[in-house]
Amino acid sequence: MTDPSNNNPPASSLPESPESPAQGSVGRRARKAQRAAAPRKTGRVRRAVGWLLIVAAVVTAGRWGWDTFGTTWWIQKDQHKELDSFALTLPSAPSEYGQLHTDFVKYPPPDMDLASVATGDPFGLLTIPRWQGQEGVYGETLYNKILIKQGAKTQSGNTAILNTAAAAHYIDTADPGQIGNFAISAHRRSYGDNFLRLNELEKGDFAVVETAGAWYVYQVLDHSIVLPSETYVINPDPYAPVDSDGTQQPTRRLITMTTCTLPNGSPWGNTRRWIVHGELYGWMEREAGVPPQIEEYWDAPNPTETKACNASEDCPDPVSSTLG
Repeated sequence: MTDPSNNNPPASSLPESPESPAQGSVGRRARKAQRAAAPRKTGRVRRAVGWLLIVAAVVTAGRWGWDTFGTTWWIQKDQHKELDSFALTLPSAPSEYGQLHTDFVKYPPPDMDLASVATGDPFGLLTIPRWQGQEGVYGETLYNKILIKQGAKTQSGNTAILNTAAAAHYIDTADPGQIGNFAISAHRRSYGDNFLRLNELEKGDFAVVETAGAWYVYQVLDHSIVLPSETYVINPDPYAPVDSDGTQQPTRRLITMTTCTLPNGSPWGNTRRWIVHGELYGWMEREAGVPPQIEEYWDAPNPTETKACNASEDCPDPVSSTLG
């Protein structure tokens, strides 16, 4: 029974506080605003990440383009200048074909003593007859004279030498023409593209090393693709086993040329190494003339037809003006 004196209504019938509806409305709007703001923040983050990825892709593509195209264009002037400067230091060779020494017991090739050549200094030129007249990256005729410099003891040091558009001699390998393995490396797809066409060499092709004292003519034996860690390819004799003490007693006069490649032989990468081995075919003194193996690749007439020019005439030097 309800007490008439009690004017307080039942709790269930008490009206809500006048501020409750407003507070509820504010809470709903705040939650709605938060839900609306969340996608906007997510969208901004996604756009920022997208732009960063685009910038990274552009930078990567630019770096790749510079390394594979720009560096060769940039270094060519210095490359030719260095080649010409070194050629001027070489004694003149007669404008005629000489005869190679192929009996290395009777006529042992002279030793250059590369141990006395400072790191980064040039000591020879490499000419590959098969490459004469071939096109380079830009459709230009390949210069086909590669400066060979003394290598460094570190990989970074050798890379710095290769970046001058030269080939680097592996410092612990044999001298040209000597028993052992004369090993050199060069870039294939940057800084001169010197070994761009190394993969085109076939068994029987020639590689000619020119120095101040002699010509060394090597003949290609074979090629292979190896991992960078497979350094046995520049052993004194890559074809022979290593003794238990880790040494070898080589008897052959070899050359090894190395450059970067992909497993499929493509030049657009450096996860593998393209290897070409060759063996000394013969050598001759510089004053004896020019090796006949390069005869068919000369741009000038046969030098035997021009060697009798008068002393008063400006006779061409076949070594500096017609090779490569």
